[in-house]
Amino acid sequence: MNRRIMKKQGGFTLVELAVVVAIVGLLLLSLKGVPMIMANYRANEEIANLPDITAQVQKHFYSDPDYSTLTTAIVAQYQLVPQTMINGTNIVNRWGGAVTFSPATSYTANDTQSMTYNDVPAYECREIVKGVEQNYLSISVNGTSVKALGGVLNDTTLASACATSNSIVFNASK
Repeated sequence: MNRRIMKKQGGFTLVELAVVVAIVGLLLLSLKGVPMIMANYRANEEIANLPDITAQVQKHFYSDPDYSTLTTAIVAQYQLVPQTMINGTNIVNRWGGAVTFSPATSYTANDTQSMTYNDVPAYECREIVKGVEQNYLSISVNGTSVKALGGVLNDTTLASACATSNSIVFNASK
């Protein structure tokens, strides 16, 4: 009697390999969405912060006739922004860009506070401006007006103005 003894071969079946490929594919797809989720989170945090910061500056300068003495150092000194943004006399946003404050003129000399946010990524730039535009008289991105004084936000201009790294200027009155 000649019996052949069959050895069991090692390795994976086609079904097992297909399952592994499917799992890896799903993981890669989910990882691709993580940066967008984080960008949304950062944008929403800034959308919540910006009106509060503006209100704190307005409150501080309430009894002054204008914003002529507004500086970044004063905003830092009186902690008119969240503590996490203050670095000595400098103020930085969550992307490490400088945040500066100065007086501006909308209708009469120094009647407006101007807050500049630097180094804002493109996606967050668009989302932040859309999320807070109703709180500001005018907004510009990289020197391009996306909301003219007392006007409405121009979505087309905003989309083309927000580049890789952006400087956004928010102007608010007393």
